[in-house]
Amino acid sequence: VEIKVAALKCGVAMLQGAQKEIQAGVKHVDDSFYVVCRRMLRTFKRQFIQKRKLLKSEGITTAATISEDLKAVLKEMMNFDDMEILLRFLQLLCEGHNEIMQEYLREQSQNTVSVNILAEIVETIHFSLKTLSHMSISAVLQAINTLTELVQGPCVNNQVCIMQLGIVDTINYILSAPFEYVDKQGT
Repeated sequence: VEIKVAALKCGVAMLQGAQKEIQAGVKHVDDSFYVVCRRMLRTFKRQFIQKRKLLKSEGITTAATISEDLKAVLKEMMNFDDMEILLRFLQLLCEGHNEIMQEYLREQSQNTVSVNILAEIVETIHFSLKTLSHMSISAVLQAINTLTELVQGPCVNNQVCIMQLGIVDTINYILSAPFEYVDKQGT
């Protein structure tokens, strides 16, 4: 995974400033790029699910009841820096209302395998909100920023896609939930 993250960091550096030529070049990579992105996003979702199960098994219902030992376990089990880098890379692919890449991240029709990156990001946001914490808030914000970039322009097809995926319910949850505890805890 370290080499993949290093490659994504390089990609982020190359894409800073909406580099149209580089954005266009990514469209021509093979199926494996999108499959790897999907796999990484699903790994992050599994980490959120594991965290939720661990907290539930420990009988933890509030951040105040998390021991320092458990905080250390959670920090080791969750790597949000890699998630942020991947999401930032995907965001930069669409920077500057690059509608071709916006559409392409939803569907790669000429590839053998088509991966809906938008759906993976929406699901990641959904799962992350169940166990939002100080450690994960930056990655969740990056996921929301990436999703925003994927629908701006407007990119109507992507807007319809995320609406069908239930993003309105997720946004409603974000707007109505008390997240002030996130700043007060260390998990």
